Amino acid sequence: MINIYVHIALLRRDQVFLLRRNRTGFLDGFFCLPGGHLEKDENPAQGALRECREECGIVPSQSPELLAALRFQFDSREGLNFIYRCFLQESDPQPFNAEPHLHDRVDFFPVDNLPAEIPGWLRALAQPLSLELEHQMSQKSRSIQGYRPRTPLYKEFQ
Repeated sequence: MINIYVHIALLRRDQVFLLRRNRTGFLDGFFCLPGGHLEKDENPAQGALRECREECGIVPSQSPELLAALRFQFDSREGLNFIYRCFLQESDPQPFNAEPHLHDRVDFFPVDNLPAEIPGWLRALAQPLSLELEHQMSQKSRSIQGYRPRTPLYKEFQ
């Protein structure tokens, strides 16, 4: 059976919002993007927004954009991680820990200085994401609202 997970990188300037998992039974102590299982009858972008609402208490005003689709194999499980990104606007509410029974810390972290305790796939995405943010911030004529990413990353991690 193939498992499908969705994640969303909430970006504010050069920072990304992360939650530290606690008492979940999987990756406890690791900082992760908001995310979880794709539910029946939803597409990955809808799932990412639902997870954002459930874990962070907000739905961003901007539509999420696909950053990467990563194949994974862990123990006997295999599947796909769909990772979206969304630039928070100043008018968006501040994300918060909407599931304190599953996360013991939430914060924005600089993309180029993430905590040591993150999954390998997130570390692998940090460098390309940092380069894109750097490129975006150097383009004075482009606004965050007008920014369109380059081709999404598609990689296979085992």
